[in-house]
Amino acid sequence: MINITFKVTVGLLATFGCYILFQNKLIANNVFAGQTEEINQNNNEVSEQTNGESEIDVVNFNRPISPNPVHVPGWYFVPGFITQPMKEYNVHLKNDFQITAKVGLNNTASSGFGGNYFSWFVSSDGVNWDKVSQNKHSRDTIDTSVLTDSSDTEGVRYYQAYSEVQPQVFNKPIYSEIATVHFIKGDVNATEIKVNTSKDYLVSNPNFDQYISASAITQPKGATGRVIWSSSDTNLATVDPYTGKITANPNRKTGTVKINAEIINPRYMRNSNVFGYKELQVKKMLEIDGETNFQNTVLFRLNPDFDLSKSKIEWFQKLDNQVHKFTNISDQIISKEIKLQDNNSEIYAVITPLDIDDKPLPNNATESNHVKIQVKDMPPGANRNVHIRQSLSNISIYGNSENIGVHQLLKHKITFNDDSETYGYNDDNVDGNLRIPISINETNIKIESIPSGYVPDYRIENDGLHQDIIFENFPIKRHFGFDLIVSTRVDKIIDSSFDYNPVYKYRTLFNTDETVIGKPVHAEFSTNTIEINPKDINFGEHSKLEKDDVNREQDLDNEKFVDIRDKRIKYSPISLFVSSSGFQRKGAPVRNVPITLANYDENGIEISPKGNYFEVASSMNNSPLKSVFWNRKQGLKLKFNKLNFPDGDYHTTLYWTLEDSINSQTK
Repeated sequence: MINITFKVTVGLLATFGCYILFQNKLIANNVFAGQTEEINQNNNEVSEQTNGESEIDVVNFNRPISPNPVHVPGWYFVPGFITQPMKEYNVHLKNDFQITAKVGLNNTASSGFGGNYFSWFVSSDGVNWDKVSQNKHSRDTIDTSVLTDSSDTEGVRYYQAYSEVQPQVFNKPIYSEIATVHFIKGDVNATEIKVNTSKDYLVSNPNFDQYISASAITQPKGATGRVIWSSSDTNLATVDPYTGKITANPNRKTGTVKINAEIINPRYMRNSNVFGYKELQVKKMLEIDGETNFQNTVLFRLNPDFDLSKSKIEWFQKLDNQVHKFTNISDQIISKEIKLQDNNSEIYAVITPLDIDDKPLPNNATESNHVKIQVKDMPPGANRNVHIRQSLSNISIYGNSENIGVHQLLKHKITFNDDSETYGYNDDNVDGNLRIPISINETNIKIESIPSGYVPDYRIENDGLHQDIIFENFPIKRHFGFDLIVSTRVDKIIDSSFDYNPVYKYRTLFNTDETVIGKPVHAEFSTNTIEINPKDINFGEHSKLEKDDVNREQDLDNEKFVDIRDKRIKYSPISLFVSSSGFQRKGAPVRNVPITLANYDENGIEISPKGNYFEVASSMNNSPLKSVFWNRKQGLKLKFNKLNFPDGDYHTTLYWTLEDSINSQTK
């Protein structure tokens, strides 16, 4: 019976005790940021004055300047000043100024032992020193002291901070750098500024905060303008506009950044600001020396500027989610021969500080940036090549993959072939994952291979909308081929069509994922129906006296007037007929109108109807019924039996009828 259907690393960085931060805050309007030079690290050397063209006289320290703290990431073993006073201040008379000093505490000794005590000393000649009154730094915290002072007379004073970190049985008293403060009456206009930094580089690391300091040298000596700092690229480093403290941006980016200094001269000196800058290199903590060519030996090096002697160093290699630890390696540099399996892997180090008993402190461990290996100069011809071909057969109607119906049997044939050339680097079989999608219409799945014995374990995943046959481990022998046969039965029609495209994923010799996709095979499923979709026909506007037959308004050659989709499982002869209900004037009572339809062949010759029906399409045995296309001479036209009928809009309803030897259906 015929039914009609109508119609998307950067890792470790530790200061390890080498960085001085200038973090002094001058708050009075007439107090100016001093212009300083890099701090002299030798305890007994004489500091050089920086706001002038020549060196100042020797200043005898009250006490020798203490060494920098011993420090690894997040841990201080020996206390020391981490924020030093600036070396030079220029202050107007009777105005307060502030000097800040901050101590990096020895966490292994000071906690729970009374904390830390600050004192300040002052000298007018650099020889004789007096203790500063406690009320001038009464707001000290456990690690920071801020001294506030002023002067009524011109001259120079020298200041030095002193700290006692408890308990003193473990910690010696520590002494800061000496600050030289110039008390002056008027303003000194700068004409030149030079920028120095305590180091020439920064290391970008999201796991650790690294700071260095910027200082400015002005000409002439004693310039009183305020220095404002800025960075040319905050994606690499930022700088405090008032203290000159420089911080690497922990976003793993590297490059060159300019640290800019602008000295703002007094307001009455119009357009007289002076500018200077210094370039810094932003680097990674872990770098690679050498080219990662196949069989080449390269070095992986932790930044040698950091003292890691009080740290445990461990090296790792990561590929995908697998991590391998290098054994018996604890140096800041390791060497490695590059192999094929190293491709796309990552090398990194984990640095763990040691306590005073040389025991690791795992909570303070820091992971370096990861260095990815891309193997270059691969051996020629070393590759894996897997090919997939497939076909689909309708066993019930052999060779036809269109209009597949319920209860029909399908056979999917998938051919696998390997032509890898490994040149001895790896002669193992290819082992990957195979996914074979099949339509949700299919059930009774059976799998076999030719030759036999090549069907590993599999599972079927079906969520009601999609269906896949999954092989987790599907081996393919090198230089070998075989066929996988998947037999199914069509149980229902949910997918009207389906594209079969098996996907095979495997690992190459170079540790990369390769995906092979078979060329899709298309299939159409059917519920044994014919769909017809005729379009409206417009004959346009005409004069009754013009002619006695009228063409359609559409006058294109080969225009589709009836869209036919023949989805029968078996094609038998069938014909399509059209008839009219009779023409009627719009808005008028039903009555006979002298307008009739006529049908013409492709040469414009009228075809006699079969009763009231015109045959417009037909098919032969084993052939589908095709859509109806008419040229300008062909198809339905109008004929007038007489011309004396009222003007108006006339219309009719067309009835399309399918008829074969068994039955007929009309639309």
